[in-house]
Amino acid sequence: MTEAIGAEKGERTAERVGYRSGYYERKLVTRVGVLELRFPQDRVGRFSLFECYQRSEKGLVSALVEMYVQGVSTRKVKAITEELCGHSFSASTVSEATARLDEALKALFEQRLAEPYPCSGGSHSSNHPKLSLWTIPDSCFVRNARCRHEVSSCVNCTCTGLSWG
Repeated sequence: MTEAIGAEKGERTAERVGYRSGYYERKLVTRVGVLELRFPQDRVGRFSLFECYQRSEKGLVSALVEMYVQGVSTRKVKAITEELCGHSFSASTVSEATARLDEALKALFEQRLAEPYPCSGGSHSSNHPKLSLWTIPDSCFVRNARCRHEVSSCVNCTCTGLSWG
């Protein structure tokens, strides 16, 4: 707080940019449990240690989203967090966090690539100095796939090509 304001408590200086205004209490849900914290505040409201209305550690929210992405239902995520950190997140909270992830991913996928990006596992070929082509092979094993009225396992192979010209 001293660095943000530019002066010690009660000190009068020309560099001072604000004044202290006590503390406010807030509970923060973390991976180790619920913490009760006292946050210093200034009169104008410029000083902040966390984002507005943030009640959960970002790492914990990332773990919630990762569980959901890996296929754990929102109801099971609620039960798991209750067991691990003593606080449950509602199914709607998990859904909101994943919706923010969807928005971020959509923006990432829609951005234009200005130059070639190296990718691991891919192969690069170029016969022209201004043309760059990357191929990225991938495969996954599909169990119990239906094909011609039969249930069997198979390998699904894909190859993605990226080019800049």
